[in-house]
Amino acid sequence: LLVYDTEKKSFWYWDGGWKAVAATGLGTANQLLGMNAGSPLANEYKTLFGTLNQINVDLAVAGEITLSTPQNIHIGATPEFVGLTLSGLSANSGVYTDNTSRLTSTPPSSGTIGYWSRDDLGNILSPSNAGDDVTTTGDLNVDGAVTLASTGVATTVRGTLDVAEQATFTGNVDANAGLDVTGAALTIDNQAITQITGGQVTFAGNVDANSGLDVTGAALTTDQSITQTGTNQVTLGGNVDATNGVDITNAD
Repeated sequence: LLVYDTEKKSFWYWDGGWKAVAATGLGTANQLLGMNAGSPLANEYKTLFGTLNQINVDLAVAGEITLSTPQNIHIGATPEFVGLTLSGLSANSGVYTDNTSRLTSTPPSSGTIGYWSRDDLGNILSPSNAGDDVTTTGDLNVDGAVTLASTGVATTVRGTLDVAEQATFTGNVDANAGLDVTGAALTIDNQAITQITGGQVTFAGNVDANSGLDVTGAALTTDQSITQTGTNQVTLGGNVDATNGVDITNAD
């Protein structure tokens, strides 16, 4: 038994209580039969719409409704975006990944950081591509110690290396364009200064040779006095040319 309600414009039938059937019959094409939000409740035909650039609705196949996104967004997909804003990242900061592969603005304590690799145990920052050169056209200011060629590889400076504090060299120093030590002493501990190419070694100031001075294979020429101020002996094993004389005072 169907009863038509002229006020609500709907049909009613009895099934353990009165239930409504929408008066619009079967609705129109591509509609879904649902319930209204009114009181009393009644059947209602609804149209399913998509949203621009978000959800697509495909009703092309009879009996089927297909919902899709403009591009794949599953965990294995590679979606593309013109721009992306993540509120969890800090503005004007680098973007990194943490130990769970989540994006963060906090630099990791170890691992590859862009073109750099950081060793948290040794506190060492090095190029992530081993063998890359590091070049700067500006100043390089280091408050701590600088170790050059710690693995035995030669370090070349194509310019001037100015050291305002103490510099310690534990290996060979090749100064092809000269070595200027100004305003401080050049101290060599238990090592030799060897001239191997036949050129000249010139000292413009005092030379303190506390452990001796050996000149081999060539003449030692001075246009000033050689003065022995201590009590030790001066031994000359070869010829001594003293064109202006030799003064020996208070000695045998």
